[in-house]
Amino acid sequence: MCRGSSIVILFCSLVLFSNCDAKKLRIVDGVRVDSIKDYPFQASLHYGLFGHLCGASIINKRYLLTAGHCVHAYGDEGPLDPEVAEVVVGTRVLSAPAAQRYGVEEFKLHPEFKTLEYKPYYADLALVKLKEDLEFNEKVQPAKLPEADHEVEDKSTVTLIGWGYTTFNANDSENFLRYTKMQVYDNQKCRDEWRASLNEYESDIRLLIMVTKEMICMKGGGNFCDGDSGGPVIDRDHVQIGVMSFNDDCGSQLPSIATDLRVWRSWIIDASKIE
Repeated sequence: MCRGSSIVILFCSLVLFSNCDAKKLRIVDGVRVDSIKDYPFQASLHYGLFGHLCGASIINKRYLLTAGHCVHAYGDEGPLDPEVAEVVVGTRVLSAPAAQRYGVEEFKLHPEFKTLEYKPYYADLALVKLKEDLEFNEKVQPAKLPEADHEVEDKSTVTLIGWGYTTFNANDSENFLRYTKMQVYDNQKCRDEWRASLNEYESDIRLLIMVTKEMICMKGGGNFCDGDSGGPVIDRDHVQIGVMSFNDDCGSQLPSIATDLRVWRSWIIDASKIE
């Protein structure tokens, strides 16, 4: 799989396949989670020989939520083959014998998701439909989704969770679930900083990336890195407000970006048939 910044990963998607960036994002400067009971909605999306590919969160007994780029095949061929995918839930240690594994029936990409077109990472969401219902217990529970008017304040602290790389140059995903903290960052300042960074690169690949109002920007504290894509961003009210989408480098000074679930709440509910 590809290594390097999200910009390099976007280049990978241009010349190879967009799923290249699924291995991009992993928790940096994180702390091991003491118990999966603290984050019972957390799941790992596995794909074929790659093993852990991305994070995901449980929405209901049959559906999970992840990033669109995690399950998008190369070119315009739509989602990856679900037959070689599975999700792991109910554990903080991926290799644990007690981990619950479920087959995947279908990937549903958000209809406005863009990879190589006008707005890369726009509506960066996908639903994972399982072949059978999850068994809910104290280790397996759905995430709490935000209402459309849920308040997300600038400078408020959010929690990011994942099994991704703990350093930029790591060779494999982390077996233990970790979390880190970041702060919500002003969206306009975020856009300005990303736009200003264009001048630092000769390549025009970066020009494809646009930070929009449908995204949540974060800075400070830790960060996410390879393998954390698709994982949840949780606010102080224990509401999942975002899905980890992209950043520049695992330790970059540029803001990191999550897809804002308040914007896409209706699609999530309708497409996953939440009652």
